[in-house]
Amino acid sequence: MGYKNLIFSEKPSTFNLQPSALVIQLARFGDILQTIPLLTNLKNRNFKISLLIDEKNFTLCNDLEIIDRVIPLKIGKFLTFLKNKDYKSCYFELYEFIKYLKNENFDFLINLNHSKINFIISELLDIPEKLGFKFSNKKFINYLYSIIGSNRKLNPFNLVDVFNYFIKDFKVIKLHINDKSFLKVDELPEKYIIIHPGAGHLLRVLNSEILTNFINIFLEQYKDFFIILTGSENEKNIGDGILKRINSDKILNFIGKTNYLQLKYLLKKCKLLISTDTGIMHLAASLNCNILALFYASAFPFETGPYTEKALVVTPNLECYPCTEFRHCNTLHCKELINEKVILNCCKVLLNNDKENKRFKNVIIYKPYFDEHGIYLKEKFGQFDKFYNDRLKNRIKGLQILKNV
Repeated sequence: MGYKNLIFSEKPSTFNLQPSALVIQLARFGDILQTIPLLTNLKNRNFKISLLIDEKNFTLCNDLEIIDRVIPLKIGKFLTFLKNKDYKSCYFELYEFIKYLKNENFDFLINLNHSKINFIISELLDIPEKLGFKFSNKKFINYLYSIIGSNRKLNPFNLVDVFNYFIKDFKVIKLHINDKSFLKVDELPEKYIIIHPGAGHLLRVLNSEILTNFINIFLEQYKDFFIILTGSENEKNIGDGILKRINSDKILNFIGKTNYLQLKYLLKKCKLLISTDTGIMHLAASLNCNILALFYASAFPFETGPYTEKALVVTPNLECYPCTEFRHCNTLHCKELINEKVILNCCKVLLNNDKENKRFKNVIIYKPYFDEHGIYLKEKFGQFDKFYNDRLKNRIKGLQILKNV
């Protein structure tokens, strides 16, 4: 196959005897951004870091200065082999890849995903110390799984912090990426907010009617602001649908028109991002943007909320929330609750430092804050979170377990 000829991204190191760590993060764009604090902790301990990723995220990872080496895995090829039941090709492809990694003689491995391919790669590598899912910190991971298994609403641990907990004596580090490497986008308005209506899962896509109503009201009240729509190529229909509903030259549709470096520039200059649980939300957090994060369906902010204090997080207050990733729902009542009035009120708090704390029916609005153990969410206004105290107890107990690992 020729993995020995594979071109990796490698940056020169100034240390000859650095311990080397292989971090396996084969998930999506946002998950890689959530890995930054862990990688920074490793770098501060003088580790040479190799990050194993899905090749789709190669451009993003090359932008992370703390990584010494980016190793892309062609996950799409493996999935094609499996779909076609071509197990022989799959085996030999993986065999060559594992052989290549074994020759690198890593000292340390951290597995950050639950997937089978992660577990297979991790098990096949003869690395002295293995941490992460399935390998160590077993007491804490078992405790985490027991919370999620009993009632996911009671899970108080952000994924960024869970990654960090895999190494003992971690230091809480905020998300940060290189904010100097970008491609300038010309002729941008002076004042604008970004709305990212799409998401990786259909259940998490913003409600088009509510979004249209919000845009109309926002442009009426904020006459000196523009709105920029962002998204991927396959989300163009969302932007087209919005433009058909609203006749305004203050909406700029950039969906499918920006690359990663241009998107960074747009976020650096914007006054606010409105988004669901997506990669762009984590990118905005790493760039210190104001964020209004709307969570519903299967997305739960205590697990994957924005890792920044410059945000408000909105969730529905429903018994069925959060639902499972693959649940079929005919009503999606959770989306209807986070309506244009809720969104507008949160915008006023973030843009104007508005102190008006309106209480909306069946909606909880949180404010993120940092402590010595990572990030947590505090009720700001909206409905009362009846699970809050039990969730906090779980967090305290989990942190006590970590101290004794």
